[in-house]
Amino acid sequence: MHHTLPRLLLALGASLFMLAFGAACSSTPRAQPNPWFEADPASPAPEYARIASWYNQRINNLTRLQSPVSVVIDSRRNEGGGSREQLEGLLLVQRPREVALRLDKLSQAVAYLGSNDHAYWWMNLAEKTPVVYVGSHLRARRQDAERFGLPVHPTEFIELLGIVPLPEAPPATPGVPPVVWNRSGDALILTLPSRWGTRRIWLAPQTFDPQRIELRADDGTLHAAADLKRHVPVNIDTSPGRPARIPSQIELSMPQSNTLVYLILSEPSSPRSIRARAFDLVPLMQAYSLREFIDLDAGKPPFSP
Repeated sequence: MHHTLPRLLLALGASLFMLAFGAACSSTPRAQPNPWFEADPASPAPEYARIASWYNQRINNLTRLQSPVSVVIDSRRNEGGGSREQLEGLLLVQRPREVALRLDKLSQAVAYLGSNDHAYWWMNLAEKTPVVYVGSHLRARRQDAERFGLPVHPTEFIELLGIVPLPEAPPATPGVPPVVWNRSGDALILTLPSRWGTRRIWLAPQTFDPQRIELRADDGTLHAAADLKRHVPVNIDTSPGRPARIPSQIELSMPQSNTLVYLILSEPSSPRSIRARAFDLVPLMQAYSLREFIDLDAGKPPFSP
């Protein structure tokens, strides 16, 4: 576990700002179909602006989230074998960039992943000498992401979770239309520029729920993908009667590392407030008695919490 967790989960935690997605429940209401749209693959794809407007209605009101979370990491090796780890934890989110995710193994904290307006961090609490890795959003480099097993920008890995609103107008992607039908005619595909390449989103044509999201390099190489399942409502305390609708089960695949990460949330809530301490690095380091500090932007300078 000690070698698996740092590589597989730093990229996840380092970029978990804006995270907000729902949890499975025993009775899941159906999504309301678009009243103005009938799926017809033989016809031109609908306008991007109308898709973005409907898509964003699912998540615009969701600014805070707290929920227990289950994480399963399945890593396979080319020569056979591999490892499988199951973790439990707690997720706290306050959009746009404040996120805290504590991960436990046998009721013992093994990792704490967080982000605020300026920085992201990963606390590896499973090692004999616990250590915290810290980097800034603005100075994140491809090498930083690749170091931990996912070559996508930290501010864009969250795109894989299907909870980031789309821009109202389609960003320019030279030579690629913003909306097309897939080959089988059962999904719409949106193509948007990303920091280090492109983002492709598969949408269910009747509801515009995201079904799959990919992050690709400029040359088309697939770096990471997410299959989004079981979209469910999340009630919002500050907006009664206007629940968010988001995927509750997410399967993240990282082809270059032969790794799958399964995320499941349960009993989510959208509180009116979350303690600021959860997103403050220095008090967290003190609480976990952390003194080993690695700066992802500038090497390993001295640090005293």
